[in-house]
Amino acid sequence: MPIFDSLINPIPPIRRGVQAASFQNENGENSYVLYDSEGYTEKQLIMAVEAFPILQLFDGKNSVESIIKKLTEDSGVEIEESLILGFAQQLDECYFLVSENFKEFRDKEEQEFIESKIRTSVCAGNSYSDKREELTKFFENLFAKDKSTPSEEKPLGIVVPHIDLRIGAETYVPAYKELQNSEAETFVIFGTSHYGYGDLFVPTSKDFVTPFGTVETDSELVELLQKNYPFPAHFKDLAHRQEHSIEFQVLFLQHVFKNRPFKILPILCTSFFGFMDKGISPKNEEIFSSFTKALNKGITETGRKVNYIVSADLAHVGKKFGDEFPAKEILEKLKNEDQSILDSAVSCQAEDFYQKISAVKDERRICGLPPIYSFLETAKPKSGKILAYDQWDEAERESAVTYASAVFY
Repeated sequence: MPIFDSLINPIPPIRRGVQAASFQNENGENSYVLYDSEGYTEKQLIMAVEAFPILQLFDGKNSVESIIKKLTEDSGVEIEESLILGFAQQLDECYFLVSENFKEFRDKEEQEFIESKIRTSVCAGNSYSDKREELTKFFENLFAKDKSTPSEEKPLGIVVPHIDLRIGAETYVPAYKELQNSEAETFVIFGTSHYGYGDLFVPTSKDFVTPFGTVETDSELVELLQKNYPFPAHFKDLAHRQEHSIEFQVLFLQHVFKNRPFKILPILCTSFFGFMDKGISPKNEEIFSSFTKALNKGITETGRKVNYIVSADLAHVGKKFGDEFPAKEILEKLKNEDQSILDSAVSCQAEDFYQKISAVKDERRICGLPPIYSFLETAKPKSGKILAYDQWDEAERESAVTYASAVFY
């Protein structure tokens, strides 16, 4: 497919997944690097700060000619057509525009993923080492530093973060130590979906491949879930292609249970905003309740021994996430509010947990709401305990993410 090449037609808009990160180049000058946060391409484009206002004009409405006219009127400096067209073509070559060139490339990438039997790690070499030996040492040191003492009671499940391992890996450990004597044959993983594709639940039958090796997905349970769930259209697994929330948990499972076989049932949970907008509880809607019933029916029919892992962060606040205020101003308030919803969760009060978040229209962007609620409604734990809590104060972007780990019995 040819790249964009017109002076009068509107330039295709910048894709929503294209992000800009500022940095200083080797000469100490401020610049931007554009990259694809959705992972379709690893290409990057370095851009001068002065070019950023031009990029903002790539909105799908402006042509090369109209951009030149606007820039000339604003600055009084005549700009050559080749500069703007060349910039647009560079963006299109990197697949950063919503162009026919990108759509053809995207469709090919997605079809390859759909047809694949495996889901390969996307964070290896970035969030964690892609070398097995280095990764083994990382996990050994991580667990050696943790001084928590796990309970002798057999857990039903755990809640753990999915924050980048370079930032909050320590908070995962107490929960996984609780699981270390688990006899589960299959670990049901409820993860937050950051790439929703419109589906409420997104299971996959793909096996997960990491630098530690391959973890088999429990295909029998997936098949029973598909058979028993009355919404068969909701089984497109593209949301797993770039999602990290389950990938991180697979790594921990591979480390903790490196000496015995196990399987996983990966399930991504998407947004609950539709329920909130209607002022209703998810459990009262068939699309939700029939899924938990189908999952429990499959577990019963197979007689499978299972434990649950809930991959969930908490609040996302500050300017990075669209707030007008810096996160630092409310960190203590965040801690208190997080404590309140966590208390509801470990008290196994699913509705109270949901209503506390829904009452304020999820203003703190609790990405762990869907997986935590889904776990509580599916597994019906009797009790729980908070194990660790932390906050990532990203000062340079005036934003913060909060996260915790907990165990349930």
